[in-house]
Amino acid sequence: MSSVSKVFDSSFFPESIETTSDLLRGSKRKINIFREVYRGNSKKPKTVSEIAAALKMKTMDVAGVATHCAREGLFERIKVPGEPMAFKSHDYLRAFRNKIINIASKPKSKSKLVTMRTRSAQKKHRIEKISIRGGQKRNIEFITINDIDNFREVRKIKDSAVLLKLSPECLSERRFNNALVKIIKGTPLKLDWGGEDNDLFTTNCKISGKRYACAIALKGPAINSKTLHPKHMGKNGDQIVRMFFNSPANVFFIQFEGTIHESIIKELQMFAIAKSQLVGQKIFYGIIDHHDSYKLRIAYKKEFK
Repeated sequence: MSSVSKVFDSSFFPESIETTSDLLRGSKRKINIFREVYRGNSKKPKTVSEIAAALKMKTMDVAGVATHCAREGLFERIKVPGEPMAFKSHDYLRAFRNKIINIASKPKSKSKLVTMRTRSAQKKHRIEKISIRGGQKRNIEFITINDIDNFREVRKIKDSAVLLKLSPECLSERRFNNALVKIIKGTPLKLDWGGEDNDLFTTNCKISGKRYACAIALKGPAINSKTLHPKHMGKNGDQIVRMFFNSPANVFFIQFEGTIHESIIKELQMFAIAKSQLVGQKIFYGIIDHHDSYKLRIAYKKEFK
């Protein structure tokens, strides 16, 4: 059994479709690999060699992207004889694979998806479409480090490079923070007492050439877990909500050199919606997991020394 927890609750299929398509959106490689893993009616795992041959990609490139997808819970990474790795689809997503791929490829079609959240909002006098400040609609976007102009060097790093182990395998919060301060010129690390709102704050974050205020919460090896859950976020598990509503930012990230559980992403999405409605502005949110943390460390070796 994979060490990655099942990402989506099978009782909430519309939410699973929405979250899965959001994770795939913007990456043709991820969409194509997802399509290959879920292709056909057989539940037989697809080997990395089979996927590479079908997509006419290098095996190492497929391994890098697919491993990242597996960490996000899009499917499961397993071992098979004679192959470096293989990937197995989730039963509860197979029936909706075409809809997921369609929404990921054509984001506008997402508006037709009715989730429990949108149904609830409609029953509550369309609460989700009405903001606290003058009826603004929610305006949020899930982003990755590739979308941040300050991190443009990571765009040059191939996914296959992330398969290599770095030394040390996991950096302390302070060391990772100090490197980010150098890269994006943020405010230095605050006293880490478990009740902080964020670990780094900067007004120098750039997305598509525009500057935004950004808050980042970092989690290091001190949590003694390979997977980050909401309970690890601060002394009382409430750091995410405090980060959103106590930090005057439009961009929010959670960083951890391991697996970031889907429940963290759900919380980020939920509070991004609330923040957007509260301030009437666009809110960006995302995660920097093991894969993206390594990309940063490889792209900015000098800053991480």
